[in-house]
Amino acid sequence: RQASATIKVKTKRRQAFVRGRFTVQQGTVRIELRGNTGTKAEVVVTPDAPGTVESMLRLNRQDNSFRLCFHPEGEVAGLKGEVFYEAR
Repeated sequence: RQASATIKVKTKRRQAFVRGRFTVQQGTVRIELRGNTGTKAEVVVTPDAPGTVESMLRLNRQDNSFRLCFHPEGEVAGLKGEVFYEAR
């Protein structure tokens, strides 16, 4: 089922550069990178095709956060990823 992760950035700046790399062992998942103005990047990840999302985005005003949303297509197993971000 669909899931998301909210990442809060401790900064007074309003923008961040974000890069995420993802792999999955089984199934297909679409991953969205979202900031204050909506989806800024997305990628579809399969066992044969790892994926990367990368964008400069505006952080959410309330808590200086951005969000990763995961939309599986059917059953997915073994999703792994790493996320790098830098306030700018």
